[in-house]
Amino acid sequence: MTKELSFNKIYLLLALNFVYTLASLQIFYVELKSFWSDKYFEADAVFSLRVWGIIGFGFLLVSFLLLRDSEWGSTFFQNLSSNVAGYARYVLFGGALLVYAFFSLSPTIRWNSLFFFQNFLLFIFATFGAIFLSGTSYPFEKRLLFSLALYTFLISIGKYLFYINNYPLSLGWSETSSYYYASTFLSKALYGKKLMLSYRNHGRYLLLIFPFLISHASIWVHRLWENSLWIITPLLTSYLLLRRLNLKFTYKTIIWFIGIVLFILQGPIYYHLLIIPIGIFWLFDSQKFWWSLFLVIVLSAWAAISRVNWVPVPGFLAAMLYFMERPVPENKDRLKAVYQHLLFPAGWVLLGGITGLLIWFLLPIIFNVEEAILYTDFNSPLLWFRLLPNPTSRLGILLGALSVSLPGFYFIFRFYKERSGFYNKLRVVGVCIILLIFFLGGLIVSIKIGGSSNLHNMDAYLLFLVVSVAYFYFNFVGTDNNHPFVLPQWVLASLIIVPVIYVSGFSGPVPALDHEKANKTIQILQRTIDEFSRHENDVLLMTEHQLFTFGYLSGVEQKTIYEKTFVIEMAMSENYSVLEHYWDDFQNQEYSVVIGEKMSSGHSGGQYAEENYYFVEHIVDHLICYYEKYENLPISSIEVYIPRNESCEE
Repeated sequence: MTKELSFNKIYLLLALNFVYTLASLQIFYVELKSFWSDKYFEADAVFSLRVWGIIGFGFLLVSFLLLRDSEWGSTFFQNLSSNVAGYARYVLFGGALLVYAFFSLSPTIRWNSLFFFQNFLLFIFATFGAIFLSGTSYPFEKRLLFSLALYTFLISIGKYLFYINNYPLSLGWSETSSYYYASTFLSKALYGKKLMLSYRNHGRYLLLIFPFLISHASIWVHRLWENSLWIITPLLTSYLLLRRLNLKFTYKTIIWFIGIVLFILQGPIYYHLLIIPIGIFWLFDSQKFWWSLFLVIVLSAWAAISRVNWVPVPGFLAAMLYFMERPVPENKDRLKAVYQHLLFPAGWVLLGGITGLLIWFLLPIIFNVEEAILYTDFNSPLLWFRLLPNPTSRLGILLGALSVSLPGFYFIFRFYKERSGFYNKLRVVGVCIILLIFFLGGLIVSIKIGGSSNLHNMDAYLLFLVVSVAYFYFNFVGTDNNHPFVLPQWVLASLIIVPVIYVSGFSGPVPALDHEKANKTIQILQRTIDEFSRHENDVLLMTEHQLFTFGYLSGVEQKTIYEKTFVIEMAMSENYSVLEHYWDDFQNQEYSVVIGEKMSSGHSGGQYAEENYYFVEHIVDHLICYYEKYENLPISSIEVYIPRNESCEE
């Protein structure tokens, strides 16, 4: 074994042991917490066996890796390779994947929602997958890296298929809200009256209107379309980026294709935002200024109606590709050469940004939404403590962003050190400035209340980071000296392993669906509406708006300003012009039935303690003062309220 491979093996073992140890500690914490609670008395006899069984299995796995290159290990794997040949090894490789998928996604497995236990499961079954491929010509380290990446990729992408169903209720906190907001663009045709549009994410909802063009399309069709977007857009983004690099179809290309997709899923970067890099990677031409300017302007307008902090992304992304693909013009005067080199990208950044901001300022006119509502995001408080580890994000936004960035930045640093020449270093400095701009911008957006649980607000930064690393890695840059440089294998492996660990840890099980309970809940809701409704359309939906959109309930009054994501945003931003409207309607008992989220007075801690505080303070306390819970429903996350005979004391 060479020194290089020995180091790779040590690095691999350290990574495995680190994840395995954290998984064991996390399981210990959960089990001990349950052991001392009243809920655990029936299962305390198997507590030790269950935990120590996992620990023992982990030690067996580590021992296998240590003994793999011993005389005994070499003989064993030679025999395995000779006995498991041909298509059989691929069948076993796929079998390990299916078993991992079962343990990872099953809603009945107790521990598969734990971050580190998910990683531990992945390492176990990916190791088996690498063993089953032992007859191939690749060394074990490459097979394991391939198994880790492929298993994570297939599970993460394939998980969206589980969300394509006809379950009538929301599969997540706001999953079906997007279908209602998409329908408001066609509200006149669908509902016979004009409804207020969403106050943000218009680009996303415009993409989701297509199933509404199919007459009487079911919720299954809408989920098929949206989840197809979640699958196709990251795949297309990765393919088009690698296509610009003119790569041949090799093992390395496959790994990078998977790695870029996983990097996108770390955020995740939403599908309506991926339209921007897809357009740039596909159509941008660094040698055609006017065509590229037209493309940047169109995509900047799309960014303006999708997410305001993405307005500068098209111009800067075009500028980054220009810096990478075009050499600095030959000129004895360095300053003049740099000036000439910056003219095109400066034009794209400035004109694209101006266009995007202009469209954004015109949104109240374009979408007929009040300015006080449309710009409410800028009034939301910033929770600076969420930069560090906190109940909402275990790593914190800052540590989470740094952890996924370090391998890429080490790579860029090595490129900078080993590439001589003024223009090469200037190129790297320019890229780092762009990364710093979007890193700081992403941090500020991430700490806004309501958006700190993952890295999806670091999305633009993640996009620029993966683009810059891909270009530098494949040496696809307009550089003055093209001598190759070699990085340690552990750095290259880290570029894949870090997003693998991050994406795998947050994959989580698919939701358990009880169609019988859901249908029973809808029947009770309709019965309550029929019993208490005083006149047509005096029943208010504050949640599960798809019940109105797809005709599961009749006699319901639909108002966008009462949609739950809208209500919570108004509460968090303390938009009193809207809140007072809520309070007056509750006090006057305008509605005979109110259907909403499970609500309780009083403030609680937990993952979203601050968001809960504003919601309780401005919405719940006012609602339950004039309305009372009517009946327990089979689906406990939904509650139905009717007017109180006597209101509480203010």
